[in-house]
Amino acid sequence: MANQLVWDVYNLVRTVPEGVVIEVCCNVLLSDDQNTVSGNVDQKVPYKSPSDPGFIPFDQLTEAETAQWVQEQLGPAQVSNMQRMMQQELDAMRIPIANGVPW
Repeated sequence: MANQLVWDVYNLVRTVPEGVVIEVCCNVLLSDDQNTVSGNVDQKVPYKSPSDPGFIPFDQLTEAETAQWVQEQLGPAQVSNMQRMMQQELDAMRIPIANGVPW
């Protein structure tokens, strides 16, 4: 089974005083049993007015919801490509490396 990306949201850029999130900043991690690779994603999200249906007040947001916003904005193909590239980096870490010369 392939390793799954972990989305660690560490900041939400928002308007004041409405608390409308306009950008989500997260660290994306991919790990195996020995190594971890990571990358940052700072993604603008569509503006949603507090009067819009489905608006979630800032103090009621969850990390999972905001990470989902980022994934939706990136789209499945870009998320899949990110995971593939990070998996290739993890795979490369398993290749033994040695120093020296043959003489």
